[in-house]
Amino acid sequence: MGTSGAALSTPPPRRAFFFHDRSHVTFFHKGGRRARLAVAAPLTALAVGAASLILTAPAHAGAVADGQGGPTATQSQLRARVHEAVKRLPVAERAAAGPTATTGATATTGATAKPRIIGGGTTNISTAPWMVQLIYLNPDDDSIEFCGGTLVAQNKVLTAGHCVSGLDWVNNGVIVGDTGILGGTDASPVVGVTAQWVNPSYNGSTIDNDVALLTLDHPLNLKTLPLATPNDTALYQAGTQAKVYGWGVTDSEPNSPNLAETLQSLTLSVNGDTECADELDGVLGDPDAYIAGHMLCGGAGGTGDDATGKTTCSGDSGGPLVAGGKLIGLVSWGVSSDTQDCNVPGTYDVFTRFSTYSGVVQPRINDTDVTRDAKADVIAQTPAGASYVYASTGTGVKGRVTAPASFKNYDTVIQADLERDGYQDYILRATSSGNTFMGHRTADRASYSYTRIGSAWKTLKALLVPGDVTGDGIPDLLTEDSAGRLWIYSGKGNGLFNTAVMPGVSWSPYNLVIGHGDFSGDGLTDVLARDTKTGGLYLLRGTGSAAAPFLAPVLISTGWNGYDKLVTVGDFSGDGRADLLARVPSGSFYLFKGTGTAGPGAFAASVRIGTGWNMYNLVD
Repeated sequence: MGTSGAALSTPPPRRAFFFHDRSHVTFFHKGGRRARLAVAAPLTALAVGAASLILTAPAHAGAVADGQGGPTATQSQLRARVHEAVKRLPVAERAAAGPTATTGATATTGATAKPRIIGGGTTNISTAPWMVQLIYLNPDDDSIEFCGGTLVAQNKVLTAGHCVSGLDWVNNGVIVGDTGILGGTDASPVVGVTAQWVNPSYNGSTIDNDVALLTLDHPLNLKTLPLATPNDTALYQAGTQAKVYGWGVTDSEPNSPNLAETLQSLTLSVNGDTECADELDGVLGDPDAYIAGHMLCGGAGGTGDDATGKTTCSGDSGGPLVAGGKLIGLVSWGVSSDTQDCNVPGTYDVFTRFSTYSGVVQPRINDTDVTRDAKADVIAQTPAGASYVYASTGTGVKGRVTAPASFKNYDTVIQADLERDGYQDYILRATSSGNTFMGHRTADRASYSYTRIGSAWKTLKALLVPGDVTGDGIPDLLTEDSAGRLWIYSGKGNGLFNTAVMPGVSWSPYNLVIGHGDFSGDGLTDVLARDTKTGGLYLLRGTGSAAAPFLAPVLISTGWNGYDKLVTVGDFSGDGRADLLARVPSGSFYLFKGTGTAGPGAFAASVRIGTGWNMYNLVD
């Protein structure tokens, strides 16, 4: 399994890879992970495209309130671009008859595509419907980049950081779902990218913190894969059986062009950290090559013989490692030699340990990003009904812009991408009647359409959409009735909700319950509650279970009754942690950056980001 990459004549210093050009397609060949190491069997990333150490900022972030930036190409235009690029691939001559992705191109002779991962087998896409292909069309030459990815929301794809870092996926990348493009089918959905996020801690020299997320310009109507959290320790125990997926190359020949036409999978066992470090550090001659807690390794070890080996290879980067029905890892790197791109004797495949990064990835999935720049934004309304969007700068707000929808006559406005299409939806409660609606963009993006989801909800004490509370990956709606009882309306993923369930939780001790995102850093959705008597602010940590959705409250700090507005929009600062905004009656507006701590210290000291916010009766 493997990837192809951008053509570079000289590798950048202290990089993880060496690049070798082959007919305008560059595959990651195994070069020294650290330039200072002189090793016989150096490390490589298993993907193409990480040609720069500079982390790429999201391009084409919308300059207007509705954030309509990014590509506008049609499905057919995107598909045509991909087909033209794939035709130039030096793919091997296919043994099977019928159309392939190389129709019209001269096939390379001397090799045939093997119908398997090295040691694995062909997998029907119906068993892994969340698996997608990432294809980057290099604007400077005819090369393409190829990685695997996982659909984790209808408009979000999770992949490896080195598949995204240094590249402009918004202008040059496409995502292909279903059977993909390599098999030559024209039926697979092809979508563009509107925003890209690379883990700010990603290190290209050590291939550490190797996580990235792409936001799609249209949702893919495919099943998503649940993600492991720090609570899923059992899935990481040595001996756990896991399965890895990809369309990577099917042999270990250096710079092999044999990308698989059909999805491949391989079952392997998770290995313990001590075993991983002993084997990989010894091969690489570097005691820091394997980083426990950030990485995991798996498999029985390379054999040197493709007839007996079981391994991932070039082109598989970013693909998922799955156990217990959850994504537990991402294909990250492996070891190669002068004669083999993978399956080097005695070496293991290395994956990003996803549970470590769940807390920073979830805010990217459950965002309130009106301007689509990877930072949550704020909506405000005057008593007269004038509504505005304040785009976040990470440390403050930009000048206000008229909101894309009118919120006049509503006393509650909650923003969330309920349809997973990259555009904000709104939960709106009418001031007079209490009737509650879900507002969403029409198909032509020119206006909003409204669907009633509740009637006479005027007596509700709380109404919030904090994210996925039930553990199915879809945002849910929570309400507190006049008696203080919690009701959970699980989301359907299309902006609507299922019938309410009452889990037996009482919020009557609180005068305010809010939340959007993960405040504790464990990858699960939490809420915040303010005590009626003391003004103490409590963290109610999520469990991911509808039956018992929250743990016992943990006091963060006291004195919060001095604020007349507490607002949770998600990750306002863009650092991967959910933040808190607060207003005092005099109108000063403050940012409390989240720290990911479960309890005291959950928020950093306040920073004033505005004044005069007492002009607004509604802030969300």
